[in-house]
Amino acid sequence: MVGATINITGGECGVLRFTSSGNLGASFNLDPSFGTGGIARIPSASFPSGSEFEGMALEPDGRIVVAGINVSGTVEFVVARFLGEVPEITSFTASPNQVTAGSSVTLTASSIIDTNPNSTITQVAFYVDSNSDGVLDAGDTQLVGTLTQSSSNWTLSSPNAFGLSAGTYKLFAQAEDSSGVFGDPFALTLTVQ
Repeated sequence: MVGATINITGGECGVLRFTSSGNLGASFNLDPSFGTGGIARIPSASFPSGSEFEGMALEPDGRIVVAGINVSGTVEFVVARFLGEVPEITSFTASPNQVTAGSSVTLTASSIIDTNPNSTITQVAFYVDSNSDGVLDAGDTQLVGTLTQSSSNWTLSSPNAFGLSAGTYKLFAQAEDSSGVFGDPFALTLTVQ
């Protein structure tokens, strides 16, 4: 259940999301899985000073849209969109994990949870941390191979360990759902001998 927009100190605006037992007259608690402690904030630097959010809508995919106006100076329309739940990979493995360079290895992302209404997982991308910064970013390379889906498992196999030479590599798996929402990357360390 979505609450109203609120003004937060420091010029921020936010949206509250509540949990409910589904019964009329039931008590509502902030949903801890949304934002921070049930509150998703819009930093004041993200919209013009003097903005006021006055309307809110819940989209079918779980995203929340708030809209309003900025009345300081020129009147401007302002809008913010909050993502719904994100797909979550709960297991990411390499088999074998200590692989000999040039030999076969299979990556598997499994037990993927997507609580966005009416959404399904459409793809899982596997990346190698090419720039060794420890995070999935634009400097990283998507692994090339054959991606297959079997029930809730997504696998990527390579007959030559993706061409990686001896060393230790950080790999990432990232799921995307049919609403176009990307999940947080799940990291794995792969040792190539």
